[in-house]
Amino acid sequence: GAKKETVHVGSAGSKPTDEILIGANGRTGIFVSSIGKNAPAGSVNVKVPGLSDIMKIVPAQVGLDNIDVKAVDEFVTVSAGATYRFAYDYEVKAPLAFGGELSLEYDTDFDGWNETFNPKDDKKSDKDKKKDFDLNVEDADVTFDFVNMIPLNLVVTAQAIDVDGKVLPGVTVTLSGDVPAGSVEKPGRKALTLNMKASAENMRRLDGIRMHLKATSKDSQYQGICLNKNQGVRLENMKLRFLGNVDVELSSMKVMKKAILSMLSVFAAVSGADAQALRSAYFMEGYNLRHQLNPAFASERSYFSVALPGMDVSTSSNLGVNSFLFPSDGQLTTFMSSKVSADKFLGNLKDVNRLNANIGTSLLSVGVRTDNAFWSFDMSMKADVGVKVPYSLFDFMKNAGAAKMYDISNISARVNSYVEFALGYSRQVADFLNVGARVKVLAGIVNADMTVEKMKVQMTEDKWSIESKGKLNVSAGFMDFKTKGETGAELDSPSDRNLLDFSDGVEMSEDATAGSFINGFGAAIDLGAEIEVIPGLSVSLAINDLGFMSWKNTMKAETSGKGWSFDGFTDISFDADKDNSLSKQFEDLGEDLADMLDFERIEESGKKGGMLAATLNVGAEYVMPFYCGLTAGILSSTRFNGPYTYAEGRLYANLKPTDWFSFGVNYGVSNLGSSLGGVIGFHTSGFSMFVGADSFCMDWAKAGNGMLYPYKKLNIGLNFGLTFNIGKRHVRSLSPLVNI
Repeated sequence: GAKKETVHVGSAGSKPTDEILIGANGRTGIFVSSIGKNAPAGSVNVKVPGLSDIMKIVPAQVGLDNIDVKAVDEFVTVSAGATYRFAYDYEVKAPLAFGGELSLEYDTDFDGWNETFNPKDDKKSDKDKKKDFDLNVEDADVTFDFVNMIPLNLVVTAQAIDVDGKVLPGVTVTLSGDVPAGSVEKPGRKALTLNMKASAENMRRLDGIRMHLKATSKDSQYQGICLNKNQGVRLENMKLRFLGNVDVELSSMKVMKKAILSMLSVFAAVSGADAQALRSAYFMEGYNLRHQLNPAFASERSYFSVALPGMDVSTSSNLGVNSFLFPSDGQLTTFMSSKVSADKFLGNLKDVNRLNANIGTSLLSVGVRTDNAFWSFDMSMKADVGVKVPYSLFDFMKNAGAAKMYDISNISARVNSYVEFALGYSRQVADFLNVGARVKVLAGIVNADMTVEKMKVQMTEDKWSIESKGKLNVSAGFMDFKTKGETGAELDSPSDRNLLDFSDGVEMSEDATAGSFINGFGAAIDLGAEIEVIPGLSVSLAINDLGFMSWKNTMKAETSGKGWSFDGFTDISFDADKDNSLSKQFEDLGEDLADMLDFERIEESGKKGGMLAATLNVGAEYVMPFYCGLTAGILSSTRFNGPYTYAEGRLYANLKPTDWFSFGVNYGVSNLGSSLGGVIGFHTSGFSMFVGADSFCMDWAKAGNGMLYPYKKLNIGLNFGLTFNIGKRHVRSLSPLVNI
């Protein structure tokens, strides 16, 4: 009952084709096609115009029937008694090649996108799963290059589908374009853009697209080309752009923990490198914020500025990025990679390794200048962050197992951030002397202090046994620090219920209010003086931040003292088939480091207090007798901050060729290394602007993505600011104490 389509091949019959002649004593190739082209060399080319008719509907089988073979008449001599053997053999190869009348339509699905638009916390049970955030996308573009190696012209359209494979009518998909035919040697290529528009709710139902391909074979240069397994299509250079927003659930631990830690590292990361005004501008008289360095200094004019009087961003360290990050296969990897040798990594470290970062912002600054006095009011955000880590910790991290016991002591880290309100006054009390003071009221935001006085790590069987003595105090009313008993974490013993759970127990407090961000109060005073000793030589002295802070909402924790076990640094993946991003590597490192520290919460909301980190500035400046616009200076700055104390000496050369422009360069040496600084200032009657840095980075490298990063010592900075001047300019008029 199946329908049979036939076509005649051969020179006989009602529809003759080319004659098929098989040669004697050899192998004859017969090439049958509808166009009579592209026959292999040495083959008999037979054109059969109707051959493609039997393939218009794909047949269950193709065969040869009613084969009529006859020999060509010729004279042959046959010898009596001789033996003659007759044999024949054949094989049929039937490769497919598309013809000019082909029309093919095909659907293919690209799915599995739904989880991207509906993220969940995989660590929670299905019953308790709750989205950490809602991704509200209403307009998305996907651009890609469609590469076609099939000898067919393609017309591409698409529809949106849900998780059940059903078309989503609420999502409008725009994708249209003709992709030219091609071959393996010469692919057809077309850049296409797929646009999806829908409400955020419909977009969250999206699981993928159904791409509809309509193929034709109109290009004569590709007709008759045989298909092979290397032909196909592929998408290249795919990029995604979407318009929308992210709604964060504030009670979500995973997202908010990262968000808060990131916020604190940026907002509160002002370091032991001295969170005050630009030291490179200490001797620049047109710099209106000099009173923040020494309250005896007075601005040349009255001024005001709101929102951006000045901003300071800097870091300081006795280490560099190249101490921890190493190039590997065109990318950066951490020191924990097996491709980085222990000698190469540890050879860059010090016995005590320090790192400070600095971001300080003046929100408001107002100055009023009279003939002999200067009033100022400033509102600014300040903080100090410091980290001190011994060589032995990194030795254990990199070489764990090379020794049976490691003595890791004196690990410390500190964060201290607050908002400062300061009222200042300076006055010329004698012909040769200016004095000044600034009274400050402080509102604390966050304070954290961790110290590990000693840590003994010893190998026992297949785990590390750790005994340590340490403390952790955190004042942050907007954060919850839960124990393993409160989060339901797996306990090694019932006594572990009060251990802090750093993996799942640090989160934004559900009861947090605006008042939760004020976690302490304090007061401080700055005192300063400036004296003209001899003609051209002035000496200045200032002690800043003499004061204290009282903190509330303080979570206090200590190491249990009973010892615990640690599996080692085993969770850091450098396999090619796993997430090997730099951020993922540092995340794994952080989780393993947290596992090394077993802190037991002893108080949930206590109080604590302490002195601020005071700064002593001592400077001297000499005006060159041959040109009053050129000066040389020296400044000593020491910030007294316990284990994070920072001391620096700096030499200056300053030039002020006109009243409205000045610049200077300086070179400093500190207990964290050396640095080159500079500043440029513009001081017109209407405004004063400055740009400068206490440390310029001279060594930069390029990461695999093309981004530049500082490669050696992390002593870098950037400072800039703008104030608006009011009134006339007052020239500094100190007389020398001793005339020479």
